[in-house]
Amino acid sequence: MNLYHALALTTHFLKSKISAGFGLHSPVSYRYMSEVIKSKGGSETIAVAESLRRDMLKRDDLISITDLGVGSRTGAKSFRKISAIARSSAVPRGQLMLLSGIVKYESNRSSGSEGVILELGTSLGISTACLASAVSDNSVFTVEGCPKLAALAKENIEKYALRNVEIINAEFSDALVMLKKRGLMIRLAFIDGNHSGEALKKYFSLIMEMSGENLTIIADDIHLNRSMLKGWRELCDKYSDDLTIELFRYGIFIRNSQVTSGSYKLGR
Repeated sequence: MNLYHALALTTHFLKSKISAGFGLHSPVSYRYMSEVIKSKGGSETIAVAESLRRDMLKRDDLISITDLGVGSRTGAKSFRKISAIARSSAVPRGQLMLLSGIVKYESNRSSGSEGVILELGTSLGISTACLASAVSDNSVFTVEGCPKLAALAKENIEKYALRNVEIINAEFSDALVMLKKRGLMIRLAFIDGNHSGEALKKYFSLIMEMSGENLTIIADDIHLNRSMLKGWRELCDKYSDDLTIELFRYGIFIRNSQVTSGSYKLGR
């Protein structure tokens, strides 16, 4: 954790205004906060994802990484141990449980006809496995820009027989345009890659064009750097008629007629 990250963590917890739903006027919003955000969840919901994580932590072979995100304008390549990626880049266990809880809650309130699940940033496929396990009756489209990571994730998804997953190897914006041409509607999106505020706002805009009346977007690592936090806060201001919840790691956007608008920070 660098100095900026440490200061951001401290500031976030000091400024968090609500806990367990305090201050929420809508019963649906209160239930969302108390039953989903504050819930500890169950380890059974992420069993496949955690098994895959253990598999990847055992692998010390190198993989060629093509970086299409922040800091790379040319698709620069480097080599990293697979175990190092699993250790440092994959979503932590506690946050996987929260992600699974959000997805299951949203899927119980909707049907597959309302749209698919989208993930931007497949990496090794650990969070993909979490999403696919939480909504086994819906399709998960996951996008990874690095060809080698996309191929490895495909192997992992096939190994665990997650048949509701389609992996797309492409730059995020290109993939979104392609999916839009296919006529896909997005019900829930998890954005975990290219951590810049401008990119985040661009992905939000493209996803909005592909959504129906109800949409949930979960942005990962919103406090990773100043750009990400600035982008997230600008989105909160722009979509003030919807519900936004700021946790330390996740920024959660909810558009639903049953949910009262508002912007909240929660110390989690």
